[in-house]
Amino acid sequence: MVALIDSLGADKVFFVGHNWGALIAWRLCLFRPDKVKALVNLSVHFTPRNPKRKILENVRAAYGDDHYICRFQEPGEMEVVFASYGTKKVIEKFLTYRDRDPFYFPADKPFGALYDTPVILPSWLSERC
Repeated sequence: MVALIDSLGADKVFFVGHNWGALIAWRLCLFRPDKVKALVNLSVHFTPRNPKRKILENVRAAYGDDHYICRFQEPGEMEVVFASYGTKKVIEKFLTYRDRDPFYFPADKPFGALYDTPVILPSWLSERC
């Protein structure tokens, strides 16, 4: 992020983070406050680092091995799963996910309960988009 900010020729930026990006945004503010004018984060509250426990251990303890953060740790593994679905279906599943629980990807059903459900696109998302 610092290299991106520098490449834009900016001294400080207004930064907006969402979901995984929010985690990066929080760290940018912590480690390089000199680069940030203000921060707006969506979906992820700030969680201080616990030096006695790794983030992955916390996620696994709270949500189990099927949580997306745990499943995305092995390079190439989820790419194979997603390839078996096809790009269109994976993007549709991500864009239409409405459950309040975090994404789960059980080995036998990559999108959990949504595995066999038909995709119904919201009004703002057409096949053409």
